Amino acid sequence: MRAVLRCQTRMTNSLVRTLERSLRRCLRERDKAQADLLLTQLQEHAPLSVATRGFELEYLTLCERFTEAEPLAEQLLRLHPGSPRIQYLVGKLAYRQRRYAQAEACFRESHRLHPSWWTLLFLGKSLTQRGEFSEAEAILTSMVSEYPFARTALSWLYERQGQHEQALQVIQAYLHDQPADEFALKQQQRLLSQSLEPQQVVSEVQFLQEMGEQVDENLIPEY
Repeated sequence: MRAVLRCQTRMTNSLVRTLERSLRRCLRERDKAQADLLLTQLQEHAPLSVATRGFELEYLTLCERFTEAEPLAEQLLRLHPGSPRIQYLVGKLAYRQRRYAQAEACFRESHRLHPSWWTLLFLGKSLTQRGEFSEAEAILTSMVSEYPFARTALSWLYERQGQHEQALQVIQAYLHDQPADEFALKQQQRLLSQSLEPQQVVSEVQFLQEMGEQVDENLIPEY
C-alpha cells in the first residue's frame, strides 16, 4: 500500500510540474484560453500550492480581472512576503493598475530577495512612470549591453523627458538587431511622427486620405 501511495504521489508531482511548465509558457505567450484550462487542472491537483496561487494571480492580471486579483494579491503578499515571485507578481498587478509607487516597492523587494534582469527592467519602468528619471536611466543603461530589450524602456524614458531625438536613436539601435519587433516598430513610428513639422504632418495625413490609404494611428494625435 505504501509503495502504491508513493507511486501515486510521484505521478501527481510529475503531472503538476508538467502543468506548471505548460501554464508558464501559455502566460508568456498570452494564450488566455489555454491558460484558463491549464490553471483549472493545476488547481485540481495542487490547489493550496504557492505556485498555483501565483499562477492564478498572474492569469487574473493578464485578463485585467483586477477586482478578483486585488484581494488575492493582498493575501499572498501577507502570507508570503519572502517570496520573490509573489513580490514580482504583485508588482506587475500594481504596475498594470498604474499604482507605480507600490509597483516600485514590490519590484525592489523582489530583486533584493532574488536578483533578476526582468524584475530590474520593471523597476526601471516603474521609476520612469513616477518621474524618477535619474535612477531609472542608471538602471536601464546598465542593462542594455547584456539585455538589449531594455532599450525599449530606455527609449520611453527619454521620450517622457522630451528628448525625442535621443529616444529615436535608442529605439533604432534596438531595431537594427531586432527589426521584426512590432512593439519597437510602433514606438519608432510614434517618435518619427513627433519629429515632423506641423505642415508635414498635415500634408502626409491629407495625402493618405486622398489616396484612400489607412492613416497611421501614431499620426492622428499629431494631426
